[in-house]
Amino acid sequence: MKNTVYILLALVTLFLQRVSGEENSSYYFTHINGDNGLSSSNVKVIIQDSYGFMWFGTKNGLNRFDGTSILRMNCEDHQLKKGNNNISALYEDSNRNLWVGTDRGVYLYHPASDVFTHINQTSKEGKAMDNWVSAIVGDTEGNIWVIIPDQGIFRYKDTELYFYEISNRRQFKQESPNCICVRDNGEVWIGFWGLGLCRYNPQKDSFEQFSEDRDGRPLVGKNINSICEHGDWLIMAANEGELIKYNTKSHVLEDIKVAGADNTFYTTVAYMKGKIWLGTFNGLYVIDEKKNEVVSLKEDLMRSFSLSDKMIYSMCQDSEGGIWIGTLFGGVNYLPNRNLQFDKFVPGSSGNSLNTKRIRELAEDVKGNIWIGTEDAGISVLNVENGVIRQVKDHKSGNHLVTLAVVPFQDQIYCGLFKAGLDVIQVPGYTVRHYTPSELKIGEGSVYVFHIDRKGRKWLGTGWGLYVAEAGSFNFVNVKETGYNWIFDLCEGKDGSVWIATMGSGVWRYSPQTDSYKKYESKENEPDGLSSNSVSSVMQDSKGRVWFSTDRGGICYYNEEKDNFVTYSIKEGLPDDVAYKILEDEEGNLWFGTNRGLVRFHPDKNDIRVFTTKDGLLGNQFNYKSALKARNGKFYFGGIDGLVAFDPREAKTDDFVPPIYISKFSIYNKEVTVHTADSPLKECITHTDRIVLNYDESNISFDVALLSYSTAEANQYYYRMAPIDKDWIKAATNQNISYAKLPPGQYTFQVKATSNDNGGQFVERSLSIEILPPWWFSPWAYVFYFIWLVCVVVSWFFWYKHRKEKEMEERQKLFEIEKEKELYESKVNFFTEIAHEVRTPLTLINGPLETLQEMEIADPKIQKNLSVITQNTNRLLTLTGQLLDFQKIGAHKFEMTMECVDITSLLRETVARFEPTISKKNKELTLHIPEESIEAVVDKEAITKILSNLLNNALKYARHSICVELQRETEAFLVRVTSDGDKIPAEISQQIFEPFYQAAKKDSASFGVGIGLPLARSLASLHRGKLYLDSEHEDNSFVLSVPLVENTLRSLPKLEEITVETDTLGEGVPVEAEMKSYVLLLVEDNETMLEFMSERLLEVFTVETAKNGQEALEVLRSRRIDLVISDIMMPVMNGWELCKEIKSDMDLSHIPVIFLTAKNDIDSKINGLKIGAEAYVEKPFSFNYLKTQIVSLLYNRQKEREAFSKRPFFPTNKMQMNKVDEEFMNKVIRTIEENIIDTNLNVEHLAEILGMSRSSLLRKIKMLSNLSPVDFIRLIRLRKAAELIHEGKYLIGDICFMVGINSPSYFSKLFLKQFGMTPKDFEKQSQADKEKIDMPS
Repeated sequence: MKNTVYILLALVTLFLQRVSGEENSSYYFTHINGDNGLSSSNVKVIIQDSYGFMWFGTKNGLNRFDGTSILRMNCEDHQLKKGNNNISALYEDSNRNLWVGTDRGVYLYHPASDVFTHINQTSKEGKAMDNWVSAIVGDTEGNIWVIIPDQGIFRYKDTELYFYEISNRRQFKQESPNCICVRDNGEVWIGFWGLGLCRYNPQKDSFEQFSEDRDGRPLVGKNINSICEHGDWLIMAANEGELIKYNTKSHVLEDIKVAGADNTFYTTVAYMKGKIWLGTFNGLYVIDEKKNEVVSLKEDLMRSFSLSDKMIYSMCQDSEGGIWIGTLFGGVNYLPNRNLQFDKFVPGSSGNSLNTKRIRELAEDVKGNIWIGTEDAGISVLNVENGVIRQVKDHKSGNHLVTLAVVPFQDQIYCGLFKAGLDVIQVPGYTVRHYTPSELKIGEGSVYVFHIDRKGRKWLGTGWGLYVAEAGSFNFVNVKETGYNWIFDLCEGKDGSVWIATMGSGVWRYSPQTDSYKKYESKENEPDGLSSNSVSSVMQDSKGRVWFSTDRGGICYYNEEKDNFVTYSIKEGLPDDVAYKILEDEEGNLWFGTNRGLVRFHPDKNDIRVFTTKDGLLGNQFNYKSALKARNGKFYFGGIDGLVAFDPREAKTDDFVPPIYISKFSIYNKEVTVHTADSPLKECITHTDRIVLNYDESNISFDVALLSYSTAEANQYYYRMAPIDKDWIKAATNQNISYAKLPPGQYTFQVKATSNDNGGQFVERSLSIEILPPWWFSPWAYVFYFIWLVCVVVSWFFWYKHRKEKEMEERQKLFEIEKEKELYESKVNFFTEIAHEVRTPLTLINGPLETLQEMEIADPKIQKNLSVITQNTNRLLTLTGQLLDFQKIGAHKFEMTMECVDITSLLRETVARFEPTISKKNKELTLHIPEESIEAVVDKEAITKILSNLLNNALKYARHSICVELQRETEAFLVRVTSDGDKIPAEISQQIFEPFYQAAKKDSASFGVGIGLPLARSLASLHRGKLYLDSEHEDNSFVLSVPLVENTLRSLPKLEEITVETDTLGEGVPVEAEMKSYVLLLVEDNETMLEFMSERLLEVFTVETAKNGQEALEVLRSRRIDLVISDIMMPVMNGWELCKEIKSDMDLSHIPVIFLTAKNDIDSKINGLKIGAEAYVEKPFSFNYLKTQIVSLLYNRQKEREAFSKRPFFPTNKMQMNKVDEEFMNKVIRTIEENIIDTNLNVEHLAEILGMSRSSLLRKIKMLSNLSPVDFIRLIRLRKAAELIHEGKYLIGDICFMVGINSPSYFSKLFLKQFGMTPKDFEKQSQADKEKIDMPS
């Protein structure tokens, strides 16, 4: 009878029990599997240790999870070389060590040392734990209980192992212990297969068996897989599909029926969060006995947030209240303890659910029903009491799928439609009155906004503007002030003003007191203006602030006092700048959706919390105006993934403060553990407070973890390394922190973290770090350095003393050398300056001397005197030349021109010049010069100077004979000049080659300046040769040795000859009488030189004079000058500056310039020619040479101008002009040719086009072409005509008009006069020339 009653009660309970699925539940799981680093998807056991880490025992090893990363471990005792990775049980003892049960016994894991130790103790019966472990737990007395079904029950305490064999050994397969539960009061209960329940009696150290309850219901024979405690009850899951509970006080046994869980294998049971959680091979069941409800959770491939596998193995609740589920094939499932529970509404298989996920508008009617406007499925109504959703259909006008606005008013619902006007739905009854766009008299049929204000006026917003109808009327009138803009939302403020939001044109504010509209819009130059012109919604909060949600501008509110806007966007911490409709809760928080989650924002506290799919949302993207605050305080938010509902008042702040740890330590990006070779860690980094590193281990990195699993995505980390970092640095999302090249020293690494849900409270952790200096900075190294330094200082002192003594001696020598060098340089500079100064007087001597010699004076005495003057003048010129050459060599400015020279011939020629003098002085000359030619690559002039110096010295100091020899060696030629004068002592054989050195001569009055031999040796050295005195020879014998081939010589840049290419314009020499018309300007600061040259030049030319460049410019600008002859070194303005001024002045640039100067170095020549000088004449000079140079230059220019006038095809680039004049000439010709057809082209018109004055143009053309501008224009017309005639494409009668000449006869006359033949004859000649060219050879 009792059994019958129990059965009836169970059936009634099962009938009344409500079973719900997960489509509208709050069970949102995140998954941890092999993709996250889990070693196996078969998770048999889960626990959380006292540090806060989660541990997963799998079929393939042990895993530690910190919320972000997984650390995999192999359960191996390396000392015993024993291990097993099939983990089936886990327990943490009071010493914070981890007990690990495997297929082959129990291991003890020490987290600090990261070491597994196999527990190989045996009981007094000789039993060892060496088989599959099903459970390990500890009790309040410090006992560790280990259940091994194939062996029995083990108790471990104080290193002692105790064994309890409850049943007969032979019946272990049917009667074995399987699970254990330690109650809060310390009682230990064992669940068996076949034997029911047993309780441990600590007084008797034995187990008491409970085989039936007080009513005789049997416990024996049930296979209990799992057992848990709930108050006085023990809840047991049996593999036969039974869920039963046993009261430990009343000894009553009751069944717990689970609808939908029949005929399945029950694996585990736990009492968590006031509910029974039952794991089976067909999913997870959550049983609420108080509400008589069962939630069935199963794997659903269509729902990413469902369980990852239906076969449940293990369960665990963490310190935050989160639930961890281990599965057979799906890894770990985690259900966070949500601070806010979301009800979810999505499309389902039943007819009472949503028929689309895309929610657009939400509203609440007078009965509390929620009206849902969608993007593609019309309107649905949610009954809040029973959760049933029904669709509203209009059978008359048809269903309008896209709903843009849903507005309740009294017992009616106004629904704005896309392109279809307005529906008015009566509540109750759901009858529909449809208004078409034409009935509403609106231009565009889409109704986005509908509002009835306090006065009863109806406001209607469309895609083309705003409309208003008076109270009681549906006659809408367009509001002109807002224009034809896209009206998107409307809000009536507490003061009666109406805010109108548009999509793209900002907002308007309507003031009923003044009946006026004011526009606010976003502008780039107004940071305190509206944040965006695309405004999606408007609302007013409890403090009267008007808020706007925008596209790409975040949210903002209107500041009434300052008449501006305050904006909150990504910069202020929002997840996105696209925001949707805003709601306010009772705490003053603003709630609004974005494309990146749901935001809770408190504007006064600046507190932001973002909810995402990780917190239980359906999706992170919401939709326009799909938000509603119901009268019961519940919030509804719609998006593109469905509808969610929640009560913001239930949002609780979690008091749990998670710990933070350093979970990983790396050196040079390689992880370092206690097992790493030469590891600085004595314990795992998680348990380490201080580390000491070598100097070469200064590149370090850390992984940190805040052990808050429910907020892992939102955890924020900050760190600093004291004393390097002064401020906290926000860590990247990967939580990896790196430091490179830390110098030796003491550091403190600090890290702190917070989650979104703990009120911004931070938890911190620090690690002391010491980086040792290298051995060379160690203390004993400093001792060595000190001793070494003392030795160095002492040694340095003695060395310094010795060095100072040596320096004094060397300084004295250097002083003497410097004095000698200074004296030598002063001599060279003095004689060089003298040489320069002498050249001008020599010019004044040489000039009149030339004039006297040209007179052919018959008096022999005068001729002899003139000859003596000429000879000494030439000697002075030679001497100055040697001085200047010597100075050039010293300044590295002497340039050699290397060429292949016949040394034999050169030597004969040089000796021949000295033979008359040698004979005259009655001295014997002996030559040993071979007949064959000896050729070498040398500077002919330099070698000649060397030979002349040697012969001159021999002639000067020889007594009776001079011998000259030439020899050819393998790679050089050798010249030996020997004289029989007084023998030069060997001790001065090198001094004679020093500048200004003179050997004493007793019986001779002749002397020299002492530069001949030094110059000769310097010239020989430039040839990579040698000149020396052969001391071993019996006489004075000088030897010159020079390489035959230039192999290593690199001469200085050679001055290129600058020549002007000229045509041979005609025979004949210009007559000097014809030159009188040319005006020369002579510029010279030496008055004597100026007077002498002026007199000589006046014989041929007209001459103007000036004493410096400034005076010369004044003369040039005041009268016509044909040529300028200028010195270089002058006061006020030198010759180079004058030449630059001439060549840069358009009116003067055509005038040729000749430099006449004593500066004969190569740099001066190059510089003069570069700035535009036509010629460079050195002083002293031959006046006849200068005159010929002038005449040739002027004559060639005259012939070029004549050729340009008479030859129709003579090019301008053949005329001697500088670049500026050539460009000017081509520009004038080009301008005339461009306007050639204009018969009125004259000088004034041409000057206007060229931008010049008429006088400047006349003078310039006259100087360049020797023609007036009128003649020049006519010449260009005729040259163009000749070109057209030569082409042969046009008739002569047409050509004259093409070149701007209106009369053919006049054209022929002009052509004949200019080119010496008529146009007709020119045409015939051109045709004949073409025929000759075309004729085959």
